[in-house]
Amino acid sequence: MSEAEDFGFSDKARTRLCLEQPSPTNPYLTETLYLAGYDLQQLVQKRSFSDTLYLLFCRELPTPAQSELLEKLMTGLICASPRHAASRAVMSAGISKTNPEHLLPIGLLTLGGKQGGAAEVQLAYQFLQQHLNTATGLVLQQNPTQSGHQHPVPGFGALFGDIDPLMQKLAEYLLSLDGAGPHLRFAQQLATLMAKEGYGLLDTGLCAAVCADLALGARESVALYQLFRAPGLIALGMEQSHLPIHALPLLEDEHYVFQP
Repeated sequence: MSEAEDFGFSDKARTRLCLEQPSPTNPYLTETLYLAGYDLQQLVQKRSFSDTLYLLFCRELPTPAQSELLEKLMTGLICASPRHAASRAVMSAGISKTNPEHLLPIGLLTLGGKQGGAAEVQLAYQFLQQHLNTATGLVLQQNPTQSGHQHPVPGFGALFGDIDPLMQKLAEYLLSLDGAGPHLRFAQQLATLMAKEGYGLLDTGLCAAVCADLALGARESVALYQLFRAPGLIALGMEQSHLPIHALPLLEDEHYVFQP
């Protein structure tokens, strides 16, 4: 018995997601690739990117209602405002002539974290699942908001001191779709109660609610949020990479705060 087998390691990597049919002339090349049982070439010809994405995580193709809900969420989150920290990071990196292959990693690193970042999506997902069958009023009693706190509960809060109108409109539209489920409805009800205190649904909470309704997984929702935001980060960074350095504002000395 080898040392690897003695420690219980597998003799090779395994996946239930992909099945390769090797080339008849070179076994290291793939002639046909199956994803969750579906021929990739058939998916390319007959299904959308969002349908295939759903297949990768759920091992089955979405219903028309699920497909529409996921597609509209992806479109709604495709590009964050230039005021977003991750957008600012890639814009600054782009205009500084950072290598193109580094722009997206810079944006995604800035997009991480538990306060308004990708890690908050999982926290919001778990929060919604935990409280789904609890009255919204009781949820707020159990999780009292703190004055000045931008994120009173995961996925909910204030953006620049107020409710995010863009996410509010997107949530209302998604709720009108046939694929909207209990997590999204609960999130909107909670946001409505919190509105009197200046809090609303954030992009992280909206993504979490839809991912939960689509059963995409709590941990998976973190990476999916990054994926949904990635195209806008790439586009903003690349746009700035074609501009001269002086196209970005330069702070004057009096705008800096120096510690004594």
